[in-house]
Amino acid sequence: MKASSNNCFVFVEKATSNLLLEPDLDSNLQLCDMIRGGDIKAREAVSIIKTKILEEKNPNVLFFSVAVSYS
Repeated sequence: MKASSNNCFVFVEKATSNLLLEPDLDSNLQLCDMIRGGDIKAREAVSIIKTKILEEKNPNVLFFSVAVSYS
């Protein structure tokens, strides 16, 4: 896993944590800025988010994953 993918994974994990009570807008915006700035490819971010959605059973994490995908 490349460093950029690792950073993306960290922000997706932070934005979709099961400990959150509401969406973490800071992490969502940071992820969007990384994609817009060219630090990570959008395809990589979508792949990580898609994997999170398909493998997760916790409904709160699923909600936050969908919220990240619409950011």
